[in-house]
Amino acid sequence: MLLRPESTWGEAAPSNAATVRQRFTGETLSVNNATVVSQEIRSDRQITDMPLVGIDAAGDIMQEAIFGPEFDTLMEAALCGTWAAPAAITDGVTTNSSPTVTSATAAFSAADLHHGISGTGIPANSFIGIINSPTSIGLSSSATANTPANATADGTTIALTVVGRAATLRNGVTNRSFGIEAGFLDIGKYMYFAGCIPSKLALDITARAIIKLQTTFSGKNGIPAATSVAGSTTPTEPGGNAPMRAGSGISILSAGTSHTEMVGVVAKRITIDFTNALRARDLATSEFAAEPGRNVMEIMGTIETYFQDITLLQAFLANGLFAVRVNAADLGIIGLPNTYQFTFPTMKVSAAPVPIPGNTADVMQTFNWRALLDPAVGYSVDVKRGLVTLAS
Repeated sequence: MLLRPESTWGEAAPSNAATVRQRFTGETLSVNNATVVSQEIRSDRQITDMPLVGIDAAGDIMQEAIFGPEFDTLMEAALCGTWAAPAAITDGVTTNSSPTVTSATAAFSAADLHHGISGTGIPANSFIGIINSPTSIGLSSSATANTPANATADGTTIALTVVGRAATLRNGVTNRSFGIEAGFLDIGKYMYFAGCIPSKLALDITARAIIKLQTTFSGKNGIPAATSVAGSTTPTEPGGNAPMRAGSGISILSAGTSHTEMVGVVAKRITIDFTNALRARDLATSEFAAEPGRNVMEIMGTIETYFQDITLLQAFLANGLFAVRVNAADLGIIGLPNTYQFTFPTMKVSAAPVPIPGNTADVMQTFNWRALLDPAVGYSVDVKRGLVTLAS
């Protein structure tokens, strides 16, 4: 399975296209031919034709959620946003023959500890070994301990780069599409789907399981071929990180102080769905549709909990607001920025049933929630990537 970003929706793949290989567990991409049956009235009661009147493509790609650029690309397209790198630090000051580096604006915090740091006068492969204050840190030659390393410049104002400070993604209005190739390598045949737009991206975090990622695409068409669109260009290999999983790397908590707290919520399953609600735009002049329209973005999900508290039930009955933050860390990347943090600043519960299943099962409550625009911040979801210390 290969993926390439398109410059123009539905464009033909260029020769020797640059692609990225995808790790996946299954896919259902297919070409759909829309046909109609002739209604001609005949004495012999036979049907004369079934003409082709439309062509499109659609289907799902199922994956295991993996920390890295492949997940980032799909998330960015599904949210119609753009990953924003952390602001550069432009007022760093080093002290010659000292590990101390200062900055009036850096706002150093515990989240920066053991991150790599670079800049003029800072030795290669340096790390933040100690946080002296929000404006001062100590250099270290070790990524896991405070082993002081001295700067080689004195009093020089420089630009500092702190590796792994969290990048941010919020829902927006930037449209993106992909070309996707499914390869049947045992028989040397390929199917290339153009104009593929994520119509839905779904995350499923369930106890004792790998986190599942399912992306539903709507596409323009599908073209079979005997050769790959990559041609002589070697596809970029995906990252080698292990799949993320349920367990101690997952946490769900309240975000903010003015909404209902997540007190007593013991979750068995968390689902998050980002839906773009694409709208088909058929044409009288072509079998192919125009680029799909977009309806409002729906951000919804569920929290399945053991019924031990009525806090969220009360919020549902009052049609009240609450805020949730879900942290998902890759426990296999110890000591490195390895966490996605999803913050929904304003939400409401749309349903909160509490069925009693019988004598041999726990009473479970499933909260169906919907994220809303928070006018104070201007978005419905904030995703941070690369956190070491999780915000509460």
